[in-house]
Amino acid sequence: MSAKKIELKVGIYCEKCKTRVLKAVAKLKGVDEITVNAEKGILTVVGTVDPVCVTTQVRKAGNYAEITSVGPPRNLNLRRLNLPSQRNQSPSSRCHHVVTNASLLL
Repeated sequence: MSAKKIELKVGIYCEKCKTRVLKAVAKLKGVDEITVNAEKGILTVVGTVDPVCVTTQVRKAGNYAEITSVGPPRNLNLRRLNLPSQRNQSPSSRCHHVVTNASLLL
């Protein structure tokens, strides 16, 4: 099964909603990357996971979810090489009080 990029319109109204959605989707097998844009209400999942399973899991977490697109992903390896390393930074330099976008790479 090949990897795909799944975009869903989700109802995210607060940090608690965002955390609940991220945790619910991260439990699924076949998820490689999760990105949430809370301002636009868009959840992007990259991996071999079934789009219907992602939608069902978000709905079970208590949020609205609707599939907007399913397509091929961009190259994850190139993106990871261009990211600055945050592992050597102290936790306080990585933490921000206001979060509008969240990403989770698995």
